[in-house]
Amino acid sequence: MKSLRILLATANLSVLAACGPAPAGDVAIGQTLYGKYCASCHGSDPKANQMNVANGTTSAAIGGAIAKVGFMSYLANVLTTQNKLDMGAYISSATK
Repeated sequence: MKSLRILLATANLSVLAACGPAPAGDVAIGQTLYGKYCASCHGSDPKANQMNVANGTTSAAIGGAIAKVGFMSYLANVLTTQNKLDMGAYISSATK
């Protein structure tokens, strides 16, 4: 039984390793995108947290805001997943 658990644990680690690291955002690109698409409403400094922009630290959170906030809906057809990762990385770094 112990060898089966070790085998399963090893298999799980192998699968996780094959998946590779989670995609990362680029802070500098995110800052540029934030300035272009977000700053006019959310302000130039995410740390000020205008309209809860500090919640947008992940691609999923940004995508959720785009889906919920009518005025932001046009961004669904503009921003890629990588763009959202980049902006999340910038917002996260700017609000620490």
